[in-house]
Amino acid sequence: MELVKLDKGFKDELLEVWKIAFEEDEGFNDELCGHFFNHENLWECAYGWIDNNKLVSTYLTLDVDVLIRNKEFKGHYIDGLATLPSHQRRGLINEQMLKDAKYCFKNNIPLMLVDPSRDSFYRKFGFEFAIDKHRIVLDKNFCSREDYKPKYIVKADIIAENSELQQAYKDMNEWLFKNSSYNEMKWPECYEDIKFKRRDMTIAVAFGKSNKVCGYMLYSREGNNVRITSFRYRDLNAFYGLKEYMLSLDENIESFSFLSIPQDFPIDLMLKDLGRPEKKLYFGSWISRMIRIIDFKGFLEGVIEKAPKSPICIHIKDHIIAENEAFYTILPCGEVKKESSGKSDVTTTITDIVPLLTGLKSARELYYYGKLKVSENESVEQFQPVAEVIKQIDEILPKVTTYSADEYLAP
Repeated sequence: MELVKLDKGFKDELLEVWKIAFEEDEGFNDELCGHFFNHENLWECAYGWIDNNKLVSTYLTLDVDVLIRNKEFKGHYIDGLATLPSHQRRGLINEQMLKDAKYCFKNNIPLMLVDPSRDSFYRKFGFEFAIDKHRIVLDKNFCSREDYKPKYIVKADIIAENSELQQAYKDMNEWLFKNSSYNEMKWPECYEDIKFKRRDMTIAVAFGKSNKVCGYMLYSREGNNVRITSFRYRDLNAFYGLKEYMLSLDENIESFSFLSIPQDFPIDLMLKDLGRPEKKLYFGSWISRMIRIIDFKGFLEGVIEKAPKSPICIHIKDHIIAENEAFYTILPCGEVKKESSGKSDVTTTITDIVPLLTGLKSARELYYYGKLKVSENESVEQFQPVAEVIKQIDEILPKVTTYSADEYLAP
């Protein structure tokens, strides 16, 4: 078998592998897929395994920029992992990920990212839960309607048919990437452009003074339910403007599904009469992204929010990327010193420390989970005092609101 770079000539074979591997047929034959798979940029990041002149496995590796703790990082996002049943469990994907990791290490790309459809599989390679998102489903009559005096103009249209609103969407996302505290991500061209081919998606944009873009809502209709893919805003006038637009859509609308919101979304500004038993409210959360740290030292230096008062030494174990296995001392000046040996204050693995560095979990939580070990033989009781070094780590790497805010709208 041979690992090769794919080009557009492999399109039909790739689609066949995906149909079989994902047990999907009609979804890969529509007009949207035609646009996606004909995009030249897609084939710059497509790889596959060939066996006897037949494509048996696919792998997309995308160059992205991602925000973590308000810092911008380069990353490789992995997508399109598919292998024919006859060639599964042969280590093909694992071998490709290892090649990708080596490439990232040589090119100072500190992270690999993936959406966790098979988290147990990815965890074997060192990925761990890193970022989450939430969703809410609520009855329309659960929503409050203020005496709102419109301050912003809201324009709406099918996103595929309105170039003005497409540009507004781009402008808003550019502003968010520079200013947001969430985990915004810049996709490659093929993933961005396909959003503007969606004829099943409507965009509503809130414009402020001087026609400044201040927020948008992406949504689709499913019976009497409105499915809101994204609800983004830069100020409360935009929030209330989009809310008023949402509630004025159609008198037959019965419910709204917010499919992607951060934990701190101001749902209180949406609701009234919480105690009414006939009203329905569903709130859920899930992990939306996993991360594999490729360059631990570089990533650690990038996410530290403030220097410790005294040095903290962390021993990292990594059974795949040997260069990461070392003792890392965070110095009071904010720099990180890497050594092959030393005396550690905390021991952990390259996998277990991921949610601490992204802000998904606190050091205290990971300490009680047994993921951050102050002593190798320590049995942590759930109500015993937290070790002092754990408190110090929480000061320099505090827990934050994580949220993979980007819209994945590819087929």
